[in-house]
Amino acid sequence: MEIDHLVSGTRLTIKVKARAKTDEIILDGEMMLVKVKAPAQDNQANEAVIKLLKKNLGIRCEIVRGHTSSIKQIQIFS
Repeated sequence: MEIDHLVSGTRLTIKVKARAKTDEIILDGEMMLVKVKAPAQDNQANEAVIKLLKKNLGIRCEIVRGHTSSIKQIQIFS
C-alpha cells in the first residue's frame, strides 16, 4: 500500500483493533491495521481511528462502511 499516492476520493479497506495497548498504524502489504486504545463502544473507536489517521498520515477521511465491524472502508478527502 502506497500512502504517498492517496488522492481525494480514494477508498481504503482497513482493519481496526479496538482496546489495543497503544494507538498505532501498521501497513502489512495491501492491508492497513489501525490499533486504537479506545473501546468499540459509542463510536469511540471509530472516532479514534479518524483522529489517528489525520495525526499520523495527514489525511482527512471518513468511515463509509463497517461502522460496527472491525473491517471498515474509509474515504479520503483533500
